[in-house]
Amino acid sequence: MSGAKDWKMFPFPAKLTWRQTVSFWLRDQLIRRRLRSSATPISRLFDGLPDPGTPRRILVTGLDCAGKTELLRKCFSQDVTQPGGGDVVTYILTIGMCVEQVSYGSVTVYAYDVGGCSPGGLRRLARKMVAEADAVVWVVDSIDWERMVESREEFDRFLCHEGEEFGPDKPLLFLSNKSDSPQSKGLEQVQRHFGDVLERMNSHVAETAIPTGDGLLEAFGWLSDQLQGNQNQEMKQKTSTSTIMLPEAEKS
Repeated sequence: MSGAKDWKMFPFPAKLTWRQTVSFWLRDQLIRRRLRSSATPISRLFDGLPDPGTPRRILVTGLDCAGKTELLRKCFSQDVTQPGGGDVVTYILTIGMCVEQVSYGSVTVYAYDVGGCSPGGLRRLARKMVAEADAVVWVVDSIDWERMVESREEFDRFLCHEGEEFGPDKPLLFLSNKSDSPQSKGLEQVQRHFGDVLERMNSHVAETAIPTGDGLLEAFGWLSDQLQGNQNQEMKQKTSTSTIMLPEAEKS
């Protein structure tokens, strides 16, 4: 992964009991070895990711009330016995920035709100998180058109500040959420509002309804394919490098 080698934001310190820590660790090992499937249809899409020893990190962001927490708790939480996802951990890093995390197998999903991170220190913190993420999911509330301008401004600021770390190959999944509501403006209007910037990136735009799950399987299926492709490419590069070095080692 690129950037932020001197300051590792991930993973955050565990805030689970020792029983939860052991239980979730055993569960993750079984998922990694494909002896057990993840608990939700969305998280199962990432069970097939090759695991070269480095976890995959997905960052979910956007304005508050867009549906990020609901996405984590309903679509990624593995602790289905607890209402609201018992394995979703919330961190209050500082005033104005709340980060939520859920992990399974070799995948960890983080969610945080933009807009409240205007102070410079929090902006730098967000840049570190983006630099270390393998993929970013941007969630937009398609009902709240009054805040669509704010969402676009934060999105532009996000790309401007994080442009160097983001890179052209890092997948960006853009979700126009709450599309099942009669007040939804529709995917075309949302896309038109955000302009053609998404076309210049490795991005995918999807119309979704998180409570019902509409559009999520296809959207995260694209993201899973992107992560598998990037990871397979990394493994091929490592293999080709070791193959090139092998004759030199034999000569010595």
